[in-house]
Amino acid sequence: MNVFLVRGSADAKERTAIERELLAKIPNLAEASSFRSVFEQESVKSKAEPTIILVTIPPGEGRYFDRMIEVATAYKNEVFLILISDEISASDYKRLVRTGAADWASAKAGSREVIDIIARVQ
Repeated sequence: MNVFLVRGSADAKERTAIERELLAKIPNLAEASSFRSVFEQESVKSKAEPTIILVTIPPGEGRYFDRMIEVATAYKNEVFLILISDEISASDYKRLVRTGAADWASAKAGSREVIDIIARVQ
């Protein structure tokens, strides 16, 4: 399985605690600078394995959230996205889940919740 980490705060020099934890706990977790760079990977193009994209975004970054909804909707048969952030509204959570290709995990909960979602998706 392909698992990528797309950091919404990619320009930040330091990784967040959850990003460090995920990189330590998920074997072969690859970092990507954008959704586009994920889709350019040969392993994703060949569709040999399912692709999961973990997305960490800082609070208040609505444009990243909207882009995530677009990607989940357009590529729902090819990828599954997991938004990792602080709290989100119930309406935003519903928008994610309705795509059929995305879910949310609390950054405060640590990597366990993300790993559980990955196991469920497989």
